[in-house]
Formats: sequence, structure tokens, C-alpha cells
Amino acid sequence: MVALFVLATILICITVDYLVQKAQKKREAYQPQVVLSTENFVIPRGFFFSKVHTWLELLFSGRVYVGVDDFVSKVIGKVDAIEVLPVGERVRKGEPIFKIKQGNRSLAFPSPVNGKIISVNPNVLESPETILKDPYLNGWIIMIEPEDVASEVKNLLIGNEASRWLRNEIKRFKEFISREAPKFSPVPEPTLADGGVVVKGVLQNVDEKTWEKFEKEFIQQL
Repeated sequence: MVALFVLATILICITVDYLVQKAQKKREAYQPQVVLSTENFVIPRGFFFSKVHTWLELLFSGRVYVGVDDFVSKVIGKVDAIEVLPVGERVRKGEPIFKIKQGNRSLAFPSPVNGKIISVNPNVLESPETILKDPYLNGWIIMIEPEDVASEVKNLLIGNEASRWLRNEIKRFKEFISREAPKFSPVPEPTLADGGVVVKGVLQNVDEKTWEKFEKEFIQQL
């Protein structure tokens, strides 16, 4: 009887693992439809966004993938490491869940939801630059099981609302750089219709004071 129970448990684990891997492969083959593309920044349809520049993808299980948005991946510059809270850790909205490190400095991203960390993406821990190349698919950082997913997503942005917010964030960032680091201010680029693009990787070159102000004004808002 015990042997049958053990065998059944093993078979269940194998089946769950197979379904998880199958779902991940299907997800990797999926290319999210873009609803905003301005100055080379994108927002995919169906993804939820928090105002601290993290995104959430809601899964059928009620769990969510969490990562940093395309805005962060474009302006931050190089990424040397990503530090994440351990699997099983309970997180509260507004409290740090992961850090993106660049040399001796870092950006601490608050959790957009209350819940428990279910999984951490080993790919981004081994190759942190993945979040720069592919922030919305292979660049997910953690999986969280929210305490109440229905109430959590009501406070997030999606679709056209997220698009309007990002446009405003791009404008706000240009003003921020012009004020705090004028020598890195955006310059007109004829290949883009609206000109004045945000310089890619601009934060890599700013001083510590400007870096800290960016974190306070754009990341620590919850």
C-alpha cells in the first residue's frame, strides 16, 4: 500500500513537472501583441503594469509572473546581477522583492502584490542581461501566488491605460534627466517621428546622487 502511494506521488510530480514545462515552452513561443511602441518602448497586450515599473502576467492558476518593464530595461544600462528573495518567502505590497545591481549600486523593486514567492527564474540569475534583451518573456524574474488576485489586479494598469501612463513616464524621465543630468539629456534623432529620444542606457553614466533620485522618483512610489 505504501509503495503504491509513493508511486502515485512520483507519477503526480512527473505529470505536474511535464505540464509546467509544456506551459513554459508554449509561453516562450508566444510573442505578445504590442499595444504601444513609442521611442522604441513597448507594452504588450494582456500584461498588467504597476507604477513602479514592474509587469505582471496573470496565469490560469491565479499565479503571476513578475518582471521589470521595457522602460527600465532600456534606460538602466548594464546589469551585473539580480538579487531575489527566496522561494517560499511571503511578500507584502510595497516591500522590496528583488534588486537589480550595477556595480556597487542597485535598484530595489517593491512587490506590486501581496503573496508568496513560488518560483525564481534561474535564467536571469545566471544571465542578468536577459532582462535587457527580453523583459517580457524569458526575462521574468519571479512567480508569485497573490493572496487575492482579483483585488490585486484592479489597482494595476493594462492596455490603453498602461500606454498613456508609459507615455507620461517617458516625458517625466526626459524632464528628470534634463534637470538632474543635463549632459545626458535626450537629443533629436531624425529616424524617429517625434524626435527627442531617451538615450539608451543613460543611467549607467549618471552619478550616485542622480541614480538614487531616479530610484526614489520612479521605482519607490508604492
